[in-house]
Amino acid sequence: MWASTHNDTLRAKMSSVVDVLYDCQKKMGTGYLSAFPSEFFDRAEALTTVWAPYYTIHKIMQGLLDQYTVAGNSKALEMVVEMANYFSDRVKNVIQKYSIERHWASLNEETGGMNDVLYQLYTITDDLKHLTLAHLFDKPCFLGLLAVQADSISGFHSNTHIPVVVGAQMRYEVTGDVIYKQIATSFMDMINSSHSYATGGTSAGEFWSDPKRLAATLSAENAESCTTYNMLKGFPQLIQMDKGNSICGLL
Repeated sequence: MWASTHNDTLRAKMSSVVDVLYDCQKKMGTGYLSAFPSEFFDRAEALTTVWAPYYTIHKIMQGLLDQYTVAGNSKALEMVVEMANYFSDRVKNVIQKYSIERHWASLNEETGGMNDVLYQLYTITDDLKHLTLAHLFDKPCFLGLLAVQADSISGFHSNTHIPVVVGAQMRYEVTGDVIYKQIATSFMDMINSSHSYATGGTSAGEFWSDPKRLAATLSAENAESCTTYNMLKGFPQLIQMDKGNSICGLL
């Protein structure tokens, strides 16, 4: 809203939020920043019950990064770098202590667009640590299916995986790795041809069902707003990829 209006009151409010969060992060002293304790990630890494802590972390990191890229708040960039470094150390520890498979298994909850925001951050910091961490949030068990253009997404949780594809699009934009352009294109083709309702939305109860057999899934839980939001992030990015233009920093 501020980017559209340049309203001074809005700028003061959003800057105030960054300032308060900055004080919280500094008081915790580790780079971690969230309203829930870091122990939630202990549970995720141990594969015990906890609901989607990375989903929230992505939202905080993306908001802070937007404060820098859109509004020029350098304090917000400092904060998101600290968060990325904290989670880089966490993920590295899981892989070293257990295995890469344990890390992949810990992502079988909603992780939001962690890969997306980390690729964006890498374009600013040029820190290979951030690029590596972004790669580690590219979910291979899902993206691999799309790479071979297999319409095998039935049964997958849509709002977990749409942001991962948006991140794959960003990987192509940042690295030029053409397989990730193919992944994004295949996914959009599958959704448009086989998993979309007349409204343009997708999934029932946030799960994809059999392709082109959607009538039986019609209910009050079709096309939940979070899936629509994430699909809307994907479409303009795909158009820009086809044009060959980079859109880093615009989402």
